[in-house]
Amino acid sequence: MSKVSLLIQYRLAYIFFFVFLLLVCFYAYKRPLYNWDMLPYMSLTLKMDNTDAKLVHDITYSEVEKNVPAKVYSQLTDTSHAYKRKMLNSKVDYEAVLPFYIVKPLYVLSIWFFYKTGVNLPAATILPSVIAYFFIGVLLFYWILKYRNPFTALAASVIILLSGPLLVVAKLSTPDCISALFLFSSIYFIVEKGKYFIAFFFLMLAIFTRIDNIIPAVIIISFLALVVNKISPLHYFIMLLISFICFFFVAYNATRFGWNLMFYPSFFKNNMVTFHKMSPAFSIHNYLSIHISDAIVGFLFSQVNTFMLMGMLAFTRKKGISFRKLTFDQMFLLMILVIYLTRFILHSETADRFYMPYYLVIIMLLVRKLSHFNVGHTEQ
Repeated sequence: MSKVSLLIQYRLAYIFFFVFLLLVCFYAYKRPLYNWDMLPYMSLTLKMDNTDAKLVHDITYSEVEKNVPAKVYSQLTDTSHAYKRKMLNSKVDYEAVLPFYIVKPLYVLSIWFFYKTGVNLPAATILPSVIAYFFIGVLLFYWILKYRNPFTALAASVIILLSGPLLVVAKLSTPDCISALFLFSSIYFIVEKGKYFIAFFFLMLAIFTRIDNIIPAVIIISFLALVVNKISPLHYFIMLLISFICFFFVAYNATRFGWNLMFYPSFFKNNMVTFHKMSPAFSIHNYLSIHISDAIVGFLFSQVNTFMLMGMLAFTRKKGISFRKLTFDQMFLLMILVIYLTRFILHSETADRFYMPYYLVIIMLLVRKLSHFNVGHTEQ
């Protein structure tokens, strides 16, 4: 194929991809899912300018009523639902759940920014997700393009971006899409570029987006230092120190509500009472019952099975597996498994929106494997 013909293919692929991506982003913005979590995020945005809990509660529900469809507002304030009824009628109970959300400061700050530019408050909770989805799409397309021809990269990117888990995250009022962008970007700079300090910067942004991203941050940094020896012991110590400083800085926001600075002791206690309707006293029985239930639900109703299969295909080799001679990609896949299990143990969540960056990385590692296989097969 001539260089001119190849250049035309690249340009057409780029044009089609960006037109597609902009249209999907517009659709996600205009057809959000209006999840209930947008209410506390709206309240925290309002609290940046007004600390009156009663006034903030009333304005939050008023803003929702004015700016979302009537049917949606009825669902968000459904008094037949005990939790929603309590949040609507009790300012004290509503205030008590805000610590679950205040530990995502970068997302709240982005909502505040769009709100101050004139976007209505419910829409301002969606825009960060849509923008993050756009940049995830750009990075995904660019990454696949390194290994596949333009139209294959275009087709693969379109299929992935339209997949249920990823498109749903773009339509949610949560920090999950921004978190996915930062983690996916961090791993890109590790796997493809070997730029570990840039990767570390994105990991810190991820912690400020979701406090629980301290888990992948510590595991990834430890992997780079202790398993593959990509960073020195001094840099490892400094990175860990900065990571925990960021963690405690974010966790400090929850202390105004009486939460522990370590965050997780208070998270376990309040999570059981607020969302699982169990005793506030921590017990192994309660802990195991939550995790067993969530594991079954996740295995049956999330996409984890599909990506476990893809991860297995990316990990295995035709000649078998030698754990003494694992490639970097194979070790990285094992690290992703460790992140998944650690996060599940601490958070008991199997919803796909929490694991999107790892799903995307598994796809890319499989693409890398198939590309290397094709090269080797052609040479033979």
